[in-house]
Amino acid sequence: MTHRAKSFYDPDRYIPSFLEFSKGLGTASEPSTNFLIPVMQSEDASVEPSGFARSQIPFVHGEDVKLWNAPPLRELCRGEAKPPELRDYPSAYLMEFSIFDQHLTQYTRVVKPPRDAELEEIFVALRKRPDGKSLGSLHDYLWRVSALILATRPLSLAEFEAIVGRLEKSARTFGMGSTSRNMASSIAGLY
Repeated sequence: MTHRAKSFYDPDRYIPSFLEFSKGLGTASEPSTNFLIPVMQSEDASVEPSGFARSQIPFVHGEDVKLWNAPPLRELCRGEAKPPELRDYPSAYLMEFSIFDQHLTQYTRVVKPPRDAELEEIFVALRKRPDGKSLGSLHDYLWRVSALILATRPLSLAEFEAIVGRLEKSARTFGMGSTSRNMASSIAGLY
């Protein structure tokens, strides 16, 4: 198993293109603090995601928005490390799970809590076809979160698949029918 850093983000572990991009933000040590959900107000006053292509990840820099054009997720994976069996959230990957959880909480607060069945479908897609067809705005957002994780942490494809596979299992466990929103609500209570 690969060595894990003690902080969430360690610029020494970034892929070169993201390291160069993050230097321009002035926040190379904590890039997720500037990661945006582009939204627009709909006619019924609800907020809906809008804006950028999935591979364009918007970050705030002062009053400007800068876009990092992320490569496909498979290209961001590094090495051949094999993950342990992920029955629970093992300590070696707590930071990766936390990054997913924090961004899911952000999405829940800005847009709406996603349904457990929707999360399960998205995590299945990220595991089986990381760069496959978009399933909608939440899928695109979680793809961006995945790109941020893979750009800032050396994870193999097998490790990434195990992490999103564990999140898939959690969504399935939380599901209590086609309309339940238990996973997002539980996670939001932690942050």
